[in-house]
This record gives sequence, C-alpha cells and structure tokens, in this order.
Amino acid sequence: MYVKKHVVAVKTNASGSATAYTAEPLNGRILKIIYTKHPTNPFDAGVDFTITTEDTKQNLWIANDVNASKSVCPAEKVQDTSGADIVYTIGEVNFNVYAHINAAFERVKIVVSNGGNAKDGTFTILEG
Repeated sequence: MYVKKHVVAVKTNASGSATAYTAEPLNGRILKIIYTKHPTNPFDAGVDFTITTEDTKQNLWIANDVNASKSVCPAEKVQDTSGADIVYTIGEVNFNVYAHINAAFERVKIVVSNGGNAKDGTFTILEG
C-alpha cells in the first residue's frame, strides 16, 4: 500500500474565514487528516473548520472550538443493502462497523471560520 501526502496551508481573511482545497484530486482512502497549529501566527483559539470532499460532499472532519494541533482518522458507518447499519455483536455488546471514506478523483475542501484576521494553519491529508 502507498500513502500520499497532501499539504494545504490556509490563511484567513479579515473576517477570520478561509476556504482552501488540495492542489490535486485524491483518488483513494482518506486515512488521516492532521491540523498543525502555526508556531508564530496561529488561528485564534476556538477556530472552527469543516472538511469535506469537493464533489460528493462527504463529511471528513467537522471541529468546533479547536485550540491545539490535532488529527483524525475519518471513517463512516457501513450499511447493508437495505440501508441498515451493520452491527457486530460480541456477547451482549453491539459495535457499529466503520470503513474509511473514499475520494474518487476529487479535491478535499477545507472551510475555516472564527480563525482571526490573517492567521495561518496547515492541514495534511494522508491518502492511501
């Protein structure tokens, strides 16, 4: 398996907002998204962001009131052919089944709000 790294530097406008995209489309599983707080000019405390695939608008990461660098491994519940969530049971405990989210020749869209005027942050998307 290969892993490809997409790095997106984001700078907010005067209203504290920004919209940015990966430079090229992704075509595969989205393994991880890493937000790195800028060392000298970071987004304001409490920044919000919404990260989706551009065309199919799949939710990859929605975060509010972020104050530090962090990362997620986006996944979604898996359904059977009737649309019901697939559940795995061990004893009397039920667990939802999750799978990676896939992009099909589409960019990742990053929307930032409440970030402060002319502030910076970096998002790294690992595709594999």
